[in-house]
Amino acid sequence: MDRRLFVDGGLDSGAGPGAGDPRRCLCATGRLLIAMMSIMFILELTYTAPLDRIEAAHPEHVAWLDSHYESGVFIASGPKDPRDGAVIVAVGVDRTQIEDIAKGDPYSVAGLAEYTITNFRAMRTSPALEEYRHQRPA
Repeated sequence: MDRRLFVDGGLDSGAGPGAGDPRRCLCATGRLLIAMMSIMFILELTYTAPLDRIEAAHPEHVAWLDSHYESGVFIASGPKDPRDGAVIVAVGVDRTQIEDIAKGDPYSVAGLAEYTITNFRAMRTSPALEEYRHQRPA
């Protein structure tokens, strides 16, 4: 399916409010362009609420994660050990995009977790992550 990835992290499948709005459109092939222009980010979540409240909000959090995996922004995630938070590895065009995405996490919206975001340029990667490797200007 051809989808366009927007600067705000949303996807356009051709329907709904804002569909086809060129002011929001980042590219026609989302994942590839993000990989080529990407800065990598480590999003560290620290839970600020008891685990029972985290578990209650978990289905909404997983749906939020899935949407950002689908858009190509998230490439890995999982709980920390010990389970006092989680880590997400993401790629984006700029820090503001990633901060806005993090603000939309149901854990963040409900005040259940706080984010620390670190950005970096991946100069070396495994072959599996080669598309995210930052290329030095020639």
